[in-house]
Amino acid sequence: MIPAIGYIRVSMMLEEKISPDIQRTAITELARRRGYRIIEWVEDLDVSGRTFQRKIMKVIADVEDGTAKAILVWKYSRFGRNRTGNQLNLARVEKAGGELVSATEEIDARTAVGKLTRGVLFELAAFESDRAGEQWGEAFQNRLARGLPPLGNQQFGYIRRGRIRHPLYHDRTLAAPEDGPERYEPDHASGMARILADCYDRWIADRNFSTLADWANARGARTTTGAKFRPGEMTRMMDRGFAAGLICVHHRDCRCAKPSTCRNKEYHPGAHEAVISMETWETYKRLRKITSALPPRARRAVYPCTKLLRCGYCTHTYYPQKVHHAPKQGATWDVLAEEVGVSRRTIAYLLAWMRDQQLLVTIVTGSTRRTRAGNLWGLLDDGLGNLAAEYALTIPDELLPDDVAELEADDPEEEEIPWPCETVTERATFSHVSGHVEQDCTPAVQGFSWGGSFPNAGARDSSETTGPSCSWPRHATPGSKREQVAACERLRQEHSLTLGILSAKDLRSLLRHLFVAGFTVADVEHALNRMPDGRHWGDIDPGRLAGTVERKRGMRARIRHRVGLWVDADGTPLVRSASQQAEEAEIAMWREQERRLVAAWGVHDPEPVDQVAPVVQLAERRTPPAEYLAARAALRARLREGA
Repeated sequence: MIPAIGYIRVSMMLEEKISPDIQRTAITELARRRGYRIIEWVEDLDVSGRTFQRKIMKVIADVEDGTAKAILVWKYSRFGRNRTGNQLNLARVEKAGGELVSATEEIDARTAVGKLTRGVLFELAAFESDRAGEQWGEAFQNRLARGLPPLGNQQFGYIRRGRIRHPLYHDRTLAAPEDGPERYEPDHASGMARILADCYDRWIADRNFSTLADWANARGARTTTGAKFRPGEMTRMMDRGFAAGLICVHHRDCRCAKPSTCRNKEYHPGAHEAVISMETWETYKRLRKITSALPPRARRAVYPCTKLLRCGYCTHTYYPQKVHHAPKQGATWDVLAEEVGVSRRTIAYLLAWMRDQQLLVTIVTGSTRRTRAGNLWGLLDDGLGNLAAEYALTIPDELLPDDVAELEADDPEEEEIPWPCETVTERATFSHVSGHVEQDCTPAVQGFSWGGSFPNAGARDSSETTGPSCSWPRHATPGSKREQVAACERLRQEHSLTLGILSAKDLRSLLRHLFVAGFTVADVEHALNRMPDGRHWGDIDPGRLAGTVERKRGMRARIRHRVGLWVDADGTPLVRSASQQAEEAEIAMWREQERRLVAAWGVHDPEPVDQVAPVVQLAERRTPPAEYLAARAALRARLREGA
């Protein structure tokens, strides 16, 4: 017997709702007469034949795979009513060696007459579909002209009048003349109309459909199908504009294949009563157009400072990132580079710089039983297992709060550290870090380096304590060559990753024109980071991973270029420094205050007012008018009477 698949489709049109049992009986009788063995039944209930996005595609795929050799249907129209789809999919079936057989239209499709007859039947099926579509379009326009929804669906917040449920089909209704003409009335009795109106007001204030759906569900509101509201359903319900007395339909000039999901809509006036004003609806549409153009995370920020913080160096916006406190695979080179978002070579460079500056200290080197000394390459087990490496991260005093010493003095009892660990107090050797750093460490540790020397593990060396290095003030202009070198030394210390590759004298030769023009250390930093018009420069040292000679050559070229926009080759300032501009603005502010005070008192002051304290000196030289004194005395008397 020939394996075949029985296919049953029930159309959405009322006149074509042929019972699945009738189709199954006819197909079973066909299989008995023609010698087919039905291996599977596939049903498409309430599905239109104008599209092939249904289960028939799985049946065709089974024929192509060789699972079945024939598709048995009640009529050829059950296969489909789309001309192009019928030809393409029928060609797929015949190319795979299968056939399409109708139980009530028995023809031999292998002959020319049979193919012609089958083609005529398919064309009649497509014709019936087109005729039904035209009739539906006329009904569509008729309902739209009457101010009714074309599909006659239930609408949230409204009650449909003039219709009763069909006794046979649960998804259809019949006219109820005793209830009057078909119409939609606001559901004020259950309060759903009030909730619908409040949804628009709440969204305009909050612009969050998720919160709005939760709020509506908490008050017992449900969709027209009885389910809880979700953000997508709430969005579609409010975008239809039914609450504003409008009917939303697909735009008549749009020719897309899916009008139900197309965003090209148009609104027509409806015959129902609106529950929101037209002003509220226009405001909702305007805000929806703005928010729909934004990314999802930008519509409602998760964090309060999203897109408000900017980097002072590159001016880019800060965005929150997920922080993994404990890497799943351990802190390997690759994991560290992936977590930070840089290359492995950059991680190696930064760690090497921290070790060189004695900011990162190795206390215990990681080891295993195989690599630890004294275990004969893992033949002996010392019971320690795998030991993780331990590091100490030092903090310079200039980064600590001012009350650290007071807090340590208030708590004389220090935490007891078990033997053999001990507390070693040592000062770092680099000049720009002052004060001491306390660190718990094991005395006899190989590779421990803190800037001092440990002749043996049992002795404690107390290195000499030196004061902080003298550096040039940030807001003072250096005059002599020695002062300019000191100012450049401060720049090297504060920007050791970039300017630190150049010597202080080398920096002084590049920046001396700025110092002669009256620039301070802060002004020089501003000139190297920003253009005269306020725009931000790029990275001053983009080639950190290059060789030392190439880095220095590129650094000098970039500094000369940036300095050249502020002063010319002769040292003449082209643009005043940031501090000079701020000083001029302050002087202008004092002069403006002086002008306003003189104008307010009505007396011209020919003498110049001191810029430092113009308000105080002007008050000492002027006496308030008599009207002002009288009004002030009356106000004080009124206050005393009220007290």
